[in-house]
Amino acid sequence: MPKRTPEPQEYCPQCEELREVTMTRTRRQVILPGGEKKRVGFKIYHCDSCQGFIRNEMACRAKKATAPT
Repeated sequence: MPKRTPEPQEYCPQCEELREVTMTRTRRQVILPGGEKKRVGFKIYHCDSCQGFIRNEMACRAKKATAPT
C-alpha cells in the first residue's frame, strides 16, 4: 500500500483554487533502452477536496560516491 503524507497547499486545476494535497509514494519497474530493468520511485500529488490529479515527480536517488583508487 502506498504511503500517504500531508503536504502544503498547491493549485488544483479542477477546483481552480489552492487546496491541500496528498502525496502518494509508489515504486514501479521500468525497462531502460538497453533492456535493463530498474525500480524507480514516484511521488504523485492529488487534491484532498476533489481527489483530482495535480502532478507527479520521479524520485531519483543519487549514486553513492566512491573513493578513487
